[in-house]
Amino acid sequence: FILDDPLAGLDFKLREQLVDDLRGLQEKLGATFLYATSDPMEALSLGKRILAVHSGRIVDDQPPVDIYMMPRHIFPAERMSFPISNSLSATVKISGDTKTCEIPGLGAVQLPDRTDVVTGQEIVAVIKPEDIELVTEGAGADSSVEFDGHIQLREDLGGEQIVYLTVEGLELRSVVRHEADEYLGGKTARFRIQTGQIGLFDRETGAFIANSEELADVRN
Repeated sequence: FILDDPLAGLDFKLREQLVDDLRGLQEKLGATFLYATSDPMEALSLGKRILAVHSGRIVDDQPPVDIYMMPRHIFPAERMSFPISNSLSATVKISGDTKTCEIPGLGAVQLPDRTDVVTGQEIVAVIKPEDIELVTEGAGADSSVEFDGHIQLREDLGGEQIVYLTVEGLELRSVVRHEADEYLGGKTARFRIQTGQIGLFDRETGAFIANSEELADVRN
């Protein structure tokens, strides 16, 4: 069965009901459904296998949890979250055997030794909003980047909120639970990013380069 964005334009309640109905129908029939959608959350909810199509070609093909956690191309990396991920310009620096990624405003993070990059290479660091954590107590782990963010706007989503912040002119989005509101009372708050949650992609090709910590499987 081929379905071309069948739920577009429907109200939220009906849309949620039909997502459940379509999932149940597919399981009942045991047939293959090719479902086209521009909504990444809909794709994650319905799909057993997601093909990310960008500029007329398939740039990623993985199960939902894998394309969300370890996208192989910048296109799904930026869009497979709500709100959409933060995309930051970065530059590779190599000194001896050490390879680092310099992110203006956030500092440097170390790259896996086997990463195939060159000094001065322009890349894009992609960070999901939920991976920019509000620091509520204690210091972060050694494998994290901490910074003071200037709060610009807070957008209420019910149980959580999108916090728009800046750090040295860099604009970021973070998702924070309302339980932590007491730490957002001033103009600034302390945030941290676990460096292993930063995905790095080639600016020209969009291809995955590495995460900023050594992984068992680094896709190049």
